[in-house]
This record gives sequence, structure tokens and C-alpha cells, in this order.
Amino acid sequence: MIDERQPVGSPALLERAWSIPLRRDCLLFGLVAGWVLVLSTSFEPGLMSWDSLQQYEQGLSGRYGNWHPPVVCLLNGIVARLAGSPWPLLVLQLFAIGMGMALLTRRAPPARATAALAIVCGFLVAPPVWSIGVTLWKDVLVGAALLCAVASLDAKRPALALGFAVLGTLCRHNAILGALPLGVSAATHLVRDHRGRVVAGVAAVGLLAAAPKLAERVLGARDEWPLGQLLVFDEIAVYSAHPDLLASSSLHRDFTIDDLKYVYSPASLMPIFVGAGPEAHRITSASLPPRRVEIRADWIRAVGSHPLTYARHRMLHLRSVLGADGNPVCYAFHVGIDPNPWGFKLRADGSAYQWLRGMQEALRNTFVFRGWFWMLALVLLAAVAWRRRAPRLAIWTAASGWLYGAAYLFVGVVCDFRFLYWPVLAAFATAALLVRWPSRQNESEK
Repeated sequence: MIDERQPVGSPALLERAWSIPLRRDCLLFGLVAGWVLVLSTSFEPGLMSWDSLQQYEQGLSGRYGNWHPPVVCLLNGIVARLAGSPWPLLVLQLFAIGMGMALLTRRAPPARATAALAIVCGFLVAPPVWSIGVTLWKDVLVGAALLCAVASLDAKRPALALGFAVLGTLCRHNAILGALPLGVSAATHLVRDHRGRVVAGVAAVGLLAAAPKLAERVLGARDEWPLGQLLVFDEIAVYSAHPDLLASSSLHRDFTIDDLKYVYSPASLMPIFVGAGPEAHRITSASLPPRRVEIRADWIRAVGSHPLTYARHRMLHLRSVLGADGNPVCYAFHVGIDPNPWGFKLRADGSAYQWLRGMQEALRNTFVFRGWFWMLALVLLAAVAWRRRAPRLAIWTAASGWLYGAAYLFVGVVCDFRFLYWPVLAAFATAALLVRWPSRQNESEK
């Protein structure tokens, strides 16, 4: 006899299955495993841009620079020696991302099983998630590390969460702003008294800030002064608006006033360093470290004399990063594997690969590949979490993603969508945490 109080249909079946931990976990693990299998076989050994190949080469040689985080190069070297190609790293990052989301949703109550499963499935099929996730980029490793930090905090494993937050900072120079809310939250959960939490929070900030430099020293990375390109980018922006300042800058040896109209673009510094055609000169990044003193002095003088020009340049650049400038999406995703000496090639004749590529191209210039959408989603999700008085982790996760994206207002140099990968993951992670929390209306009804 059917209990009339029991809802019938697939939602009820899902709720009953979800209430049995083994069945729920098998369902989630099966979804993630299938996702990893399809993507890793379709994009084996992983998409590789010039950056990816540089990291792989440094990993093989054991000679590291700090333009690319040496820890990421070290990981590439380890998998290269074990497997002869980077495919294990592809599987690892996909598995970490998929399981991180599965762990966040598995704790949803049976009554919310349908919503939780919808979030997991939406996450796995979302083109921004897998389009960037199949590329061997440090941005993906940052996203995987911070997502695992959120899952560890949710599982009441603060020490593990702090470790993942530190790993995030080791994978990208500017990841500290995204790691701060999670790392400080993890550190404060390691102690109970108020004074101890303050000390632990301050110590976590210091650890997150110091970890990248410590890793560089341990691995003997040569100093390539990554900051130099950012400073030159900002200087050229000021000089393009105020050409008379160029003569007093050390960059007058590299560029003429006529060059400025060709080499400056608020979207990217690439014309400065790669060249803007035969009409203009260019500068090499390798030439910057010996000139750091004069370039720093030039930057302070240029920005100090025209702060509004600098602010306008920074805002225009952030618009490009967020895809809010009215132009086509900037480098929405990478396609294929760049030419390399190891013979890595993508098998592009598979039906799954071709179907996924078709989806990418169809959605390339839609809102799903525009950073403003995900930054706005994080703001709205944080507001919902605040209004529902949801656990602080939901707010910290949204704040982590938003701060990471907002940091490109100050440190952005190119407009690639991949820089917003953690905000994309953070939006789904916040939604997964919220789906377990009742609305205030439901609370009052109870």
C-alpha cells in the first residue's frame, strides 16, 4: 500500500536514495568519475598553451624561474618523469574539481536532493568549468586548491583547508586575495579562545604571504621580476595619455612618442612585449630585471603625477577582463596544443571532442564566458547567504571568489577569461552550500 503522505515520482525516489549514504555517494562519485573519464580521454594529454609548455619544460629540466610558479613547474616535472606526458596532472585537477563539488553537495538533506543534484550536474556540464579545466594552466590548479579548501572547511578539517589555501598561493602569485578568507577562517577554527583566534588569523596571513617566496628559495628559482611587466604596462598607459612624460622616463630608450599609439591597449600588454607590427618597437621581459630600480622610480613618478589617468587605465583593463567592454570575449578558452618538442598532439577526431568543441564555439561570446556575470552572481549569492543567515562559509566562499576577481583591477595585464576561473567555481560552491540552508520563510514556518 502506498503511503498517501509520501510524494510519488522521481523526486521521491531520489530523496529515498539520497537518504542512504552509500547510494548517495555512489551516485555522486559515478557522476564525477564519468565526467573525468570523458574529459580526460577527449582532451588527453591536456590542452597546453605556451605557458603550459614553459612550465613543463622547467619541470623536466629542474631549472625554475619565478615568472611561472615553481611549484606548478615541479608538479609538471613529477608527472613527466612518471608518465612521460602531463596526462596525470589533467586527471588530478579534474578529479579534484569534480570531487570538491560533490563533497559540498553530499551533505544536503534528502528533501533538497533534487536541488543538490541539479547543482552538481549543472557544474559538470557548464562550459566555463570544463573548457578551462581541461587546460594545464596554473589558474586551474588555483581553482582546484581553493575549492578543496572550501570542501575541507565544510567537513570540519581546518588544518587540511589551510594547507589547500597555501597550495593555492603557491600556484599563482596573486592568489593570496582569494586564499585569505578561506585560510584565515581555517586558522581561526584551529583554536578556541578569542585571543588565540586573532593570533592564528594573523599567522595565517603571514603564512599565505610568505609561502610563495619560500617555495622559490627552496626550489632555487631565478628572479625574473614578474612585477616589471605590470609596471611597464601602467607606465605606457600614462605616457599614451601624456606623451610629454616619456622623455623623462627610462622607457624613452625603447619607445618613441609615435610608438605609443600602437603599443598601448587597455586590454593587454601584449603589444608592448610581443610587438604591434612593423610600425612600433617592443621591449623584452628579459630586459626588465636589471632595470628594476629605474622602472620602479618611473612608475611612481608617472602614477603619482597622473593618478586619474592610472585609475582610468585600470578600470578600462578590468572591464576587458570582465568582458564588459562590448568586445568579443577575450581568449575565452584555449584550443589544442601549441607546437612543442615532445610531440604532444590532441586527437581531434573523436566524436565527444568534436561535440564539446561545437558547444564551446556556440557559447564563446555569451554571458557564460564573461567574467561580469560570475562576479555579479557571487554578489547576489553572498546577499542571499547573508539574508538567510547561512553559515559563514558560504559568505567566505563568495568573498574569496569575488576578491580574487577584483584583484585584477590592480594586477591585471591581459584580459584572458581563465583569470576568472576561481570566481566561476566559487559561484557554484556557494550555491552548493546555500542549497543545504533553509530560507528564512521556511525557518519561520517550522
